[in-house]
Amino acid sequence: MVNSSTYAYDAGPTADPRRRGSLRSRPIGDHGIGSQTICPVHPGRLAGFPLTQYRGDDLRRIVYFDAGEGEAVVFVHGLGGNLTHWQFVAPELAGSHRVLGLDLPGFGESLRPDAPYTYDLMADAVLGLLDRRGVERATVVGHSFGGAVATLLALRNPDRISGLVAVNPAGYHRFAWWMRAGSRIALHPAVTMPGLFLSVHFILANVCRADTPGVRAFRRSALHLEGGYKFLDDLAFAAHSLRPDIVGRDFLDQLSTLTQPAHLVWGDADKLLDSAQGAEATRSMPAGRITRLPGVGHMPIFEQPEAVIDAVRDVLSRSDAWRDSQRHATPATAMASQSHPAAASPSANTTWRKRASRLLRIVH
Repeated sequence: MVNSSTYAYDAGPTADPRRRGSLRSRPIGDHGIGSQTICPVHPGRLAGFPLTQYRGDDLRRIVYFDAGEGEAVVFVHGLGGNLTHWQFVAPELAGSHRVLGLDLPGFGESLRPDAPYTYDLMADAVLGLLDRRGVERATVVGHSFGGAVATLLALRNPDRISGLVAVNPAGYHRFAWWMRAGSRIALHPAVTMPGLFLSVHFILANVCRADTPGVRAFRRSALHLEGGYKFLDDLAFAAHSLRPDIVGRDFLDQLSTLTQPAHLVWGDADKLLDSAQGAEATRSMPAGRITRLPGVGHMPIFEQPEAVIDAVRDVLSRSDAWRDSQRHATPATAMASQSHPAAASPSANTTWRKRASRLLRIVH
């Protein structure tokens, strides 16, 4: 384990991404804060996170962790979260796998993007981290809003994502029109920020239904409101900017094309996102499974992290066979296409028919 107060700057994209020695140790200096004051600046950041955190030299100064060796697993946090929310999951896998995670742009210690927040922008940030760290393929694990980003990555980049674990994910529900319309007001920063500040105790009491050491650690960090106005402002701004995607975008019609091994983990007592709808969505996924957790709310990563770890291991155990099937399927598909050029597409059939008809007219 590495001391959680250790931070370093990324030596840049030219450094060997697998050599930890290529990162020179140096405390994070942005915002005038040192490694010992990072938690008060951003409430919700868990001081006990044991993996070293690095700040990249990219445009958004993405803060991330990269530890362990073996098959890669990348973690994507939820709305208002940060990479330390994986404290009870990622370190447990670091002994057998390479684990990476990041503060998404505009969250935690990473800088705000100079563009509207979207699922695609966040997915690009995850791919950017994998590129910088020299990771060709990874299993992606996402929680809540991060689950939607993870699902988008798996759908959009099957060449890079070999498995998906989505924990109480967004993007698996279709909101009613009146909820989409009302979100323009409900998610406006002028409403969201004071609402969050006044109802933080109520939210924390309901977002987690179980009482575990992880839940207690999460609640303590979230209730540490010194410097909390910036945190609430960041969260309100992100929720407002992401509103079109959060309430207006889902992946229900695309899940049947997600061929990678996938495993959903869902707390049955979640009051934000109904696990029954997730179970229905899973049935359309060719290699999808779901674990429903009785008595667990929206935060299994704190309430029952061992279930999340089991789901990750399940997907990893199936991903090799999926990759093999992809390697074998691609040449066969290409050969079939070459053997039957006229069957390559409907337009090809139409073209050949027109040419044959023209030739017959010339002959006659």
